[in-house]
Amino acid sequence: MRGIKQLRQIIKRNRTPLEIILDILSLLFLIASLLYIITEWSSLPSRIPFQFNFGEVKIWGSKGSVIALPLFGVVIWIGLSILEKFPQHINFPFFVQENKEMEHRNNRILLNMTKNVVVIFFTYTNWTSIQLALI
Repeated sequence: MRGIKQLRQIIKRNRTPLEIILDILSLLFLIASLLYIITEWSSLPSRIPFQFNFGEVKIWGSKGSVIALPLFGVVIWIGLSILEKFPQHINFPFFVQENKEMEHRNNRILLNMTKNVVVIFFTYTNWTSIQLALI
């Protein structure tokens, strides 16, 4: 039991410049996506392409479906941001005590990159759906 308590110590979190830049970039993408939806809302048709299958629209959604991806992006961004702050609570398959700081930092960077790539992808996908709906 003593080893587990040592692994759960609070880790000092020094964010890298890459993490800061990616967070700012993805937040700007989220804000831009929401602003784009607001500006295009009146010109959107009642049906929006929602799911694609190799370039072909598979499922059509209502006008309100364009809000789904930005909302999912916000939920993912917040959830993974919280998890980034507590890397000591993430279960590692193996753990080397001497490399504790490095392992936590690498895991935090992996979470940060995953979070931001997903948010940017959701933003791009939403923009594409709106563009196709406006054609």
